[in-house]
Amino acid sequence: MARTRKSVLRPVVVFLIGVILIALSFMLWYYTVAPVVGLNTYKVSPGVVSQKTIANGSSLVLYFGSIYVNPAPVYNKSRPVDSSFSLSINVKADTGPIELTVYLRGNPVFSAETNATDRTIWCNNTQAASNKTSPGTIVYPNVAHPISVSLLDAFTGGTTPYVVIQNLNSTAPTSVSYLYYYTAIFRNSDGLPLLMFIVGVIIAVIEGIILLRFAIERVRER
Repeated sequence: MARTRKSVLRPVVVFLIGVILIALSFMLWYYTVAPVVGLNTYKVSPGVVSQKTIANGSSLVLYFGSIYVNPAPVYNKSRPVDSSFSLSINVKADTGPIELTVYLRGNPVFSAETNATDRTIWCNNTQAASNKTSPGTIVYPNVAHPISVSLLDAFTGGTTPYVVIQNLNSTAPTSVSYLYYYTAIFRNSDGLPLLMFIVGVIIAVIEGIILLRFAIERVRER
């Protein structure tokens, strides 16, 4: 009996070490423990994009993981965020009305709609504070929002906020031009938490199988 307990004790201890490594890898990442994990800033300012046609009743989706290559936009899914973001955007439509909605994790965090006389939606901290805009122009502060982190973000890198510009006119298309400046803050790791997680999973799986075999043998002996 003493020999059996001793043979079981080793895989139990090693299994617990694997579990601790897994938990520690998540804690270092979740609580942003420097110097292992820090916060980095991602900025995008692609310039003015004009004459994007939106069919009547349809929508245009702008992803902020875009990068520009000579000079076409290419959506890069490797640029999600998991801490916070701030968006300054100016959208002008030839005809209207249009609606601009900013989404985070699939949920709207900001929405604005033009009217018959003004076909511009502008989110800009500087302009909103100084109010130096043409009469009737709708100006809002930057769309800024914290991002509630999820443990799943440790594997995906977080969410990718995006904007939907909808043509509310059901009978005629419209064309829009837009200019935006996007800043996002995300967790950046030196790779140690991922290494700890992988090693922890390997240890936990191997020792877990050994413990399972012990348990099956004990049941058979009874």
